Amino acid sequence: MRYSIILALVLGCSSASTAPDVTDGAVEEAGEEDTTPNPGCTPSCAGRSCGEDGCGGTCGACSGSQTCQDGQCKSCVGSGCTCSAPEVVCPAGCANLDTDPANCGSCGYKCETVAGGHATCSKGACGLACDGGKTLCDGACIDTSSDKANCGACDNACRAPYGGSVTCSAGKCVAACPAGKTRCGDQCVDTTSDEYNCGACGTKCVAPGGGTSTCTDGKCASSCTTGQTLCGDKCVDLKNDRNNCSACGKACPQTSTTYTYCSSGVCSSPKCTYRNCGLDCCSATSTKCCWSPGGVAFCC
Repeated sequence: MRYSIILALVLGCSSASTAPDVTDGAVEEAGEEDTTPNPGCTPSCAGRSCGEDGCGGTCGACSGSQTCQDGQCKSCVGSGCTCSAPEVVCPAGCANLDTDPANCGSCGYKCETVAGGHATCSKGACGLACDGGKTLCDGACIDTSSDKANCGACDNACRAPYGGSVTCSAGKCVAACPAGKTRCGDQCVDTTSDEYNCGACGTKCVAPGGGTSTCTDGKCASSCTTGQTLCGDKCVDLKNDRNNCSACGKACPQTSTTYTYCSSGVCSSPKCTYRNCGLDCCSATSTKCCWSPGGVAFCC
């Protein structure tokens, strides 16, 4: 009995010494090096642009003269700023008064801007600069390649011809006339019927004396009133015109003592004792025929 108890104790000790040592393995795993700043820590940067993240890191850094205040980058204020020349201390922070459009010439003096451009500051004086290839014209940024009031250059306005239209393309004024019309000078005309531009620009139809002229199908046409005939450049009555008696160019003859006239298309002369002038017979005291401003002969 006593020997059985001793044997059991010996066998129990042997089994305990050969069992795996789990505790030692756990100690070895926990002893491996962790390189994170704060193992198991979750950074907190919600609503913050700078400052610490609560885990030994940062949420961001401020640039220039700004400082981090309550997680936000803010400009330094007043005496709290430390500015480097040529910048000076302004209420809103450090500023270069020579070049800063928000503090041009003095702190807080903001240069005005316009649509399509931006403000500039040079040597403390405000200016304007246009964006996208535009040109500054009378305080506005203009695209001179297409603006009809400033085509190609400031104040170069395009003018449409009368009856037509105009556009600005690639900086040049381009005039256009409706279909069937031609541009002649500063107007759009129909050269098939315009008396001053008949068939072509500048071709003017001239009315004969005592008659009228028209332009038809691009050609000038003259006409006389009823009872008259166009002879050369004037309208005449072939029944009583001495130079065109019954026909154009048929003139009634005249001599030093005889004056003929045209009556009903026939050249004739009155029977006079002395010299005749037109339809008048001159007296013995008349020495010659005279002409009135209207072309009528009379004794004088």
